[in-house]
Amino acid sequence: MTRGAEKLSGRRWDEPLIYELGSPGERSVFPPEPGSRSERLLGIRCPGVLRFCGGRTPPTCLNCLNPQVLRHYTRLSQMCLGVDVAVDMTGTCTMKYSPKVNELFARRPR
Repeated sequence: MTRGAEKLSGRRWDEPLIYELGSPGERSVFPPEPGSRSERLLGIRCPGVLRFCGGRTPPTCLNCLNPQVLRHYTRLSQMCLGVDVAVDMTGTCTMKYSPKVNELFARRPR
């Protein structure tokens, strides 16, 4: 029994790219200023970031708050077919997936 691919998917949203969300100036992560005390204590090297980028300008930070990022990736994960979304067991697992019954046994105290 085969089904069309349109029936074997999770929910669908018109979800924009993460870089299209938020507004300028909104941030959840504030990297330390170059040469700051935090940079020295944490061992973060901004020149290393520039070397990683090939000497070009450093990567830009997301202009999103943490709850917005969480909602975005939750919506993306709900668009995937999985054992929690559909009852059809053909093609819903991968080699690294552990079925729910194995999760229960793994959590048992000994």
